[in-house]
Amino acid sequence: MPALNTDKRKPWQNKAWVQWVGIALIILIYSYPSLLKIQSNSPLTSRDILFNTIVIRGIMIIVMLLVLRFLYGVKYRDLNRKAGTWWKDTLGGIALAAITLGTKVLFDKPINSLFPRQPDSGLGQFFNEMAENPLLFVMMIGPALIIGAGIGEELDHVFLLTRLWNLSSNKAWRWIAVILSEVLLGLAHLYQGTAGVISTGISGLIMGIYYLLFGRLNVMIIAHYLHDAVQLALVYMIANT
Repeated sequence: MPALNTDKRKPWQNKAWVQWVGIALIILIYSYPSLLKIQSNSPLTSRDILFNTIVIRGIMIIVMLLVLRFLYGVKYRDLNRKAGTWWKDTLGGIALAAITLGTKVLFDKPINSLFPRQPDSGLGQFFNEMAENPLLFVMMIGPALIIGAGIGEELDHVFLLTRLWNLSSNKAWRWIAVILSEVLLGLAHLYQGTAGVISTGISGLIMGIYYLLFGRLNVMIIAHYLHDAVQLALVYMIANT
């Protein structure tokens, strides 16, 4: 499949220091969940979770798109590095979600037996509340996961990858950058404990390798949404049986 020729950036936008500005920005965004937990003296309420995943995440997405457009000369469509169609992206997203979910099922039990998880910071209470409130479930599996998980996290992911790749044209560096980005992604989930870091890192690595080989951000967004939505739906159904 041919790569899209959309590189209309100005010379200064390819400078290394400009890429490092973006890398610093994304590390700050990655740190947000951990900082939120540190600053919170009590478990997050359902209102807190919805506000952070929809409103705060939505603002971060807008900021990220503006930074890409005006600091790097990159539009959203440029992040889809290869051509595609909506139906191919949908099928690809389903397949990629099946791979990440299968990997999670395969590795989560041994990971959790070897490494501790942090307390859930009120997530258990939140899931109980969601089981009793269908509207809360709809809000979570709809706009919260679409904005907070699908678009937000994968846009951050690809933003980091492309900034790292712009530091060098070496092919080996691209693979190193994928691994480095997943380490940072995993560490962003340090508030979940070592098990959370490893589990997230594995799923992120699969996504990163996919982007390196196939270059479709749309597929990653669909896959990430389905990955989380399937798990949330299972929790909801089990709680209501």
